[in-house]
Amino acid sequence: MIERVAVFCKKMWDWFKSDRCFVRYFAEAFSLSNNLLLLTIVLLSIFITFLYMVLSAQLSINPKLSLIVIILLSSALASGFFYTIKTFVDTKDNKEKIDKSDFKFAIETFCAGIGEHYLSFVCMFVMFFILAGAIILGTFIIADNFICPLDKLGIDASTIFITLSDPSQIVNITQNMLPEQQTYLKYWYRAFLISTQTFTFLIMLWIPEVLYKKKNVFFAFFTSIGKIFSDFPRALCVYLTVVLLNYILAILIVIFSNYGILSFLLNLMSLYLLVFNFFAIFVYYRKMFVDERGWIA
Repeated sequence: MIERVAVFCKKMWDWFKSDRCFVRYFAEAFSLSNNLLLLTIVLLSIFITFLYMVLSAQLSINPKLSLIVIILLSSALASGFFYTIKTFVDTKDNKEKIDKSDFKFAIETFCAGIGEHYLSFVCMFVMFFILAGAIILGTFIIADNFICPLDKLGIDASTIFITLSDPSQIVNITQNMLPEQQTYLKYWYRAFLISTQTFTFLIMLWIPEVLYKKKNVFFAFFTSIGKIFSDFPRALCVYLTVVLLNYILAILIVIFSNYGILSFLLNLMSLYLLVFNFFAIFVYYRKMFVDERGWIA
């Protein structure tokens, strides 16, 4: 009995040490993701987007123009942000020594990412909004035809997306609904959740594919999905781990929402978790599709 336990533990340890262990990607990401610049970029992007949305509402700026400005700003921040993540992952994987506190190095890397990949991210954001809009519209059409018409829910068509995006609003709305309407709304929410989560899973490797392959974002979209299906079980484990970590933290934020300092720290931790998740995905991509299989030409 003891020998079997020892053999099992050895196999588990060998699996954990191998690059094919999806848990190891998160372990390696933990040592890389505590970079001050990247956390600052996330905070800066949220602040800039929020500030512009407030100003555009007060100044009655055309929504289409606002969307263009947000895409241009987000593309600059995202191109530098993700290129910096890639650089840190590559340096770590190549056994090169890197000082995460070297703010000058991080700034130079961030600026280099903007210069090299800005246009790619502009195209990617435009393509993302088009695809996401098509997914959401398709989900609403299917739900309207196969679950129940939207007017039976008693919800305005202009607010249905915001309602389904925020589970807390669903709880508040269902309190004033008939039992039949509550059931239908739950089915609508599940359809929306399945479609959006599936879409998010399929594009999980899109950004690493663009940065490593340096190819057209349109073709990178399809080749990245091909990589998802080529390593489907492990890719799904990585994605579900990311979802689980975010879900646990979201529950904690709701539970401690009335505790000022603790609530603030948990929300700050959610930003760190966002950076950590991206690092884990990049580590996974490099281990599976750059180092081990050599798919990057």
